Amino acid sequence: MAGLNQAFGIANAALEADQEALNTTANNVGNLNTPGYTREVATFQESDPVTINGLQLGNGASVVSINSQRDRVLEQRIQQQQQALSASSSRLNALNNVAAIFAPTSATGANSGGIGDAINAFFTSVNNLEAHPDDTTVRQSVLTAAGNFASSINAASSQLDRESGAINSSVASDVTAVNSLTKAIATLNREIQTSSPNSDAGVLEDQRQQAILKLSQFIDVVPITTENNGLTLTTSGGTLLVSEGTAQQLTTSNIGGLTHVLAGGTDVTSTIQSGSIGGALGVQSSDIPAIKSALDNLAYSLGNAVNTVLVSGSDANGAAGTPLFLLPGSAAGAAASIA
Repeated sequence: MAGLNQAFGIANAALEADQEALNTTANNVGNLNTPGYTREVATFQESDPVTINGLQLGNGASVVSINSQRDRVLEQRIQQQQQALSASSSRLNALNNVAAIFAPTSATGANSGGIGDAINAFFTSVNNLEAHPDDTTVRQSVLTAAGNFASSINAASSQLDRESGAINSSVASDVTAVNSLTKAIATLNREIQTSSPNSDAGVLEDQRQQAILKLSQFIDVVPITTENNGLTLTTSGGTLLVSEGTAQQLTTSNIGGLTHVLAGGTDVTSTIQSGSIGGALGVQSSDIPAIKSALDNLAYSLGNAVNTVLVSGSDANGAAGTPLFLLPGSAAGAAASIA
C-alpha cells in the first residue's frame, strides 16, 4: 500500500504542478494586451527522493517559482530608442510649426507668411518704377510693396516668438509629467524592495518598467540596479532623477525668455539630450535662434541695400534721397523692427 500511496502522491503533486503551470499560461494569455506585462514561466524542480527498503525512489516534481522573462539589456535598448523617437518627434512637430510660418499662403492673412512672395512683389514694383519713374501710381505701389514686405518680416518674427513661447509651455508641462512618474517609480521601488528584495517582483516590477518606459518619452533615462532589487535613475548627463525610494523633483525657470530645467536648484538644461524635453530644448536653444538670425540678416541686408541705393540718388524734386526702410543699427532684431 505504501508504494501505491506513494504513486498516488506523486501523481497528485504532478497534477498540482501542471495546474500551476497552466494557470501561468492562462495568465499570460489573459494579459496579452496589458501594457508593460512580462510573460511568466513556471519553474519546475524535482522533489527530494524517498528511500524505501534501501532503495532511493523519485518523488515527483513541484513548481518552485513563477518568474517573469525579463531581458534587462533589451529593456534598456527599448528605453533608449523611445528617448530618441520622442526627441525627434518633438523637434519635428516644432519645426513643422516653424515651417508653416514661412508657407507661401497662410490662413491668418497675407502678411503672416509668404515672405518670398512679398520680396518678389517688392522687386516687381521696383522694376515697374524703373520703366515709369514719373508715374505716381507706380511710385505708390513701391511704397505699398515695401510696407507689405516689412509687415511680412515683422509677422514671421512675431510668430517665431510665439512658437518659442509654446515650446516653453510644453517643456514645463513635460517636466510636471516627469515629476509624477519619478514619484511613482520611487514608490514602486520601496514596495519592491520590501516585498521581493531577492526575487522577481512580478506585477510590481512590470509597473516599474512601464513607468520607466513612459519616463523615457520625456527625458533621457539611465537605470542603475541597486541592492534589494532597487533602481536608481539618472539622465545621460548624470542628473539624479530617482534614488531608490526617493524622487528628485525637477523645476523650470524662465531665463532670458527661455525655459530652463533645474534639479535641486542647479540648471541642468544643457545636460538633457533626448526625450520630448530634449527635443524641445534643442529647437528652443538652436533651431529657432538660427532661423531668427537668418530672418534678421535678410531684413537688414535687403533693407540696407535698398536704402544705400536711394540715399546715393535724388528724389523727384532733385533733393537728396532718403532711406525707404527704417532699420536698427545692426542686423540683430531687424526682422522685428523693420518698417
